Amino acid sequence: MSLGDVDADGDLDAFVTNYGQPNKVWLNDGKGNFTDSQQALGNSYSHGMSLGDVDADGDLDVFVANYRNQPNKVWLNDGSGKFADSQQVLVNSNSIDVSLGDVDGDGDLDAFVANYGLNRVWLNYDGKGKFADSQQVLGNSNSIDVSLGDVDGDGDLDAFVANQNQPNKVWLNDGKGNFTDSQQALGNSNSYGVSLADVDGDGDLDAFVANYGQPNQVWLNDGDGYFTDSQQALGNSKSHGMSLGDLDGDGDLDAFVANNGPNRVWLNDGKGKFIDSQQALGNSSSHRVSLGDLDGDSDLDAFVANNGRNKVWLNNLDQYTNYPPTDLALSNNTIDENEPGNSVVGTFSTTDFEDNTFTYQLVSGDGDTDNSAFTIDGDQLKIKESPDYETQSNYSIRVATTDSVGGNFQKVFTIDVKVPPTDLALRSTTITIDESEPANSVVGTFSTIDPDDHTFTYELVSGEGDTDNSAFTVDGDQLQIKDSPDYDVQSTYSIRVATTDSVGGTFQKVFTINVNDVNYPPTNLIASNTTINENVAAKSVVGTFSTTDIDDNTFTYQLVSGDGDTDNSAFTIDGDQLQIKDSPNYEAQSTYSIRVATTDSVGGTFQQVFTINVNDINEPPTDLILTSNIIAIHENVPANSVVGTLSSSDASTDETFTYQFVSGNGDTDNSAFTIDGEQLKIKESPDHETKSTYSIRVETTDSVGGTFQKVFTVKVNNLVE
Repeated sequence: MSLGDVDADGDLDAFVTNYGQPNKVWLNDGKGNFTDSQQALGNSYSHGMSLGDVDADGDLDVFVANYRNQPNKVWLNDGSGKFADSQQVLVNSNSIDVSLGDVDGDGDLDAFVANYGLNRVWLNYDGKGKFADSQQVLGNSNSIDVSLGDVDGDGDLDAFVANQNQPNKVWLNDGKGNFTDSQQALGNSNSYGVSLADVDGDGDLDAFVANYGQPNQVWLNDGDGYFTDSQQALGNSKSHGMSLGDLDGDGDLDAFVANNGPNRVWLNDGKGKFIDSQQALGNSSSHRVSLGDLDGDSDLDAFVANNGRNKVWLNNLDQYTNYPPTDLALSNNTIDENEPGNSVVGTFSTTDFEDNTFTYQLVSGDGDTDNSAFTIDGDQLKIKESPDYETQSNYSIRVATTDSVGGNFQKVFTIDVKVPPTDLALRSTTITIDESEPANSVVGTFSTIDPDDHTFTYELVSGEGDTDNSAFTVDGDQLQIKDSPDYDVQSTYSIRVATTDSVGGTFQKVFTINVNDVNYPPTNLIASNTTINENVAAKSVVGTFSTTDIDDNTFTYQLVSGDGDTDNSAFTIDGDQLQIKDSPNYEAQSTYSIRVATTDSVGGTFQQVFTINVNDINEPPTDLILTSNIIAIHENVPANSVVGTLSSSDASTDETFTYQFVSGNGDTDNSAFTIDGEQLKIKESPDHETKSTYSIRVETTDSVGGTFQKVFTVKVNNLVE
């Protein structure tokens, strides 16, 4: 939301954007009382907006940033606070906020839009409220808010963008509306709002950033547009938005922060240091706030946009002249018995958001019973006489703190005399824990010897013997180790622990924690290979064993009895190698089951069953047969007569074969014959007197390419003619 005199009656009105409902205009009566103008402007998922005279007609118009991929809108004012849609559809973006300013130096108002994704700059190209996309794609962050201002002192408007769960960014303008990333990554908070202003009085623009669920931050400018974290952690609320202005009339800029919970006012000391004013304003889910003099009394009031009813907070600055102290603290309210007289009990401090100078005194009133036993020296409380627990175990005093202009706050303190603990035990002074115990395992339980107390707290403290404090935590009275211990990395730890009784008495002691060297057996056994081809030679290596063991590197392997040991006798182990005793035959046995144990150097074992698979290797034909090795055919039989039928011998009984003539010894008469399937045929009718024998060379091939060749002699029988 934003404040501005939209109806030209001299007071500030409010334009409020709504999410999923029409945007609203609330008109001010000049006394801070707002009335609904009854305008329902759009029905988009609106997030942010900025007021400005975009069409140069002398009144305030509005640029609205819409979310959920809906176009941004420009609403033009008729001068009386009535707004009309300009009918511009400015890209379907996930827009969260917008800031108006003359970024290209042409005298009209342009728009820098913070998107949940790519930020954009819309230029007012005709000076009459018509916007065009500058085609700049600025970053790709989850941007929530943007503030324009000349951060680098070069006379044009730059942009500070607040990002969600990503570093905030500063975009520098070249004076023509072209923005360049300054390469600053400012924090990594959940930033929801930002406002630029000179908060430290050095003449340049700084940034106050509102963070959600994290402390708000102030980033100080060096004058050249480079920002440094002021190291202020301002609250830890769920802050959505904020606005800067001089709320307390002291000439510097303070901050009103809108929270999901009570809103807060942070007062500036003039040097950019902000102090909580201790005001908790409402308890709504507030999203945005704008400051302005709403009731005409010359101070800044606040209009807060809530998830629900919006609120107006009026500033009553003229009613206050001094804020007195709000609290008084004593750094310590216990003292050991037998401490000497005039010993310091503790130091006083005061909470006062506008003063730093205080005096302290013992005063009369409820709780002043033992004032006479003490003195105050500056801000130090001292006891006059040495205390004795048996005589008096506690004292009651009443103290006043007074600020530099007389503001006063009083408080009663109880001073306890304590007898500190005399010993601290953890089962025994030397404690042991087995290595590899889980992280956060309990090492032991503390106990304290104290003659007058039974309630104690324990903590790791600095001092001699605290070498390994960081490796442990204390939960109640239990000592826990953060990470699983490893004897080989660290075998002993030294820690220093303090026990404190209910009134602050302490006793410290050093403990040594020893780690037991525990053997952990192997956890897995692996064979590099579990297959072997049939027909390999006896004693062939099947594979190599390896072992998984977190604390050992030396292992032996052996075949052992148990489930899965069926075929142990068929194998031997040589070192880490598994060997098969006899040449395997797939047709005789295709798988073997063995059980193997691995043993580490101290006897830890692990057993595993392995299945060894025999690969079925193709064996080529072993013989080729043509009725008989010497074939006879009568002379004068017709051409293409069948001489005989070919058949093959093969270890595989279900094989198929093909036959062909091949070159080689004995192939002399291959050309005189043909093979049809498995039949050998003679091409021409034979004549004994012409040729009485033939020699051929034939090859048989099985289904996977195994071959066998053979020479046959074909004899021609001589018939009586």
